Amino acid sequence: MSKLEDQLEQQILDAGIEPPTREHRFHPVRRWRLDFCWEDLKLGIEVQGGEWIQGRHSRGSGMLRDCEKFNSAVLLGWKILFFGGTQVRNGYALDTIQAMMESLVDDDNQYKLI
Repeated sequence: MSKLEDQLEQQILDAGIEPPTREHRFHPVRRWRLDFCWEDLKLGIEVQGGEWIQGRHSRGSGMLRDCEKFNSAVLLGWKILFFGGTQVRNGYALDTIQAMMESLVDDDNQYKLI
């Protein structure tokens, strides 16, 4: 778990959003985990740090592994949002999570399972 993930979690809690599960193992066989998720909504969040320093997620082999992982999540019915560190720090990640949550709520303020 990273400082960026801690920062995003605090933003989520401060915004009054239901606390997400952290490090959720979503795949029945592989050991892949989502940084954050709301299991009932099948909504996953991934924070990709190191976007400006050629971190693991921005090099070829890491990107290909991430593609396999996230494509598998989508095939299992997950909706995945991805954010870089800059997007966590500037509030874009929280704004996008809030917009996604709003899109998943019906007129009776109940979550729509899509």
